[in-house]
Amino acid sequence: MATLAQELALPLEFFSREEIGVVQDAMPTPSAAVEKHIGVKSVCEAAAILASRSGALIVPKRSSRNATVAIGPNQLYIVGIGPGSLEHLTLRATEVLQSVACVAGYSLYLDLIQPLIAGKQTLRSE
Repeated sequence: MATLAQELALPLEFFSREEIGVVQDAMPTPSAAVEKHIGVKSVCEAAAILASRSGALIVPKRSSRNATVAIGPNQLYIVGIGPGSLEHLTLRATEVLQSVACVAGYSLYLDLIQPLIAGKQTLRSE
């Protein structure tokens, strides 16, 4: 994780068991297994809440065989760019794209909005 964060120039933040313990009782989906092995009721949701600094989640814990994720506010925006011309973007989409530090998306779509994201870190897919 540290190598990937460094390569992408993204922050990587860790929280102690004590920090997680402060918010663990507010978790919507505590885990008995996590509590048994780690000593706290939640890691994923607690870390998302602590990282967002807002005390809330916009997406509670979701688990798969490979990963568990929870999303706190002000961390992820999903922006539709409309039919592709900058003049068709909503005002809110324009504001969000101008306010974020990093934009991820399909390369062709990022090229269409390049004037709004110039100088920002981009994560492109083909």
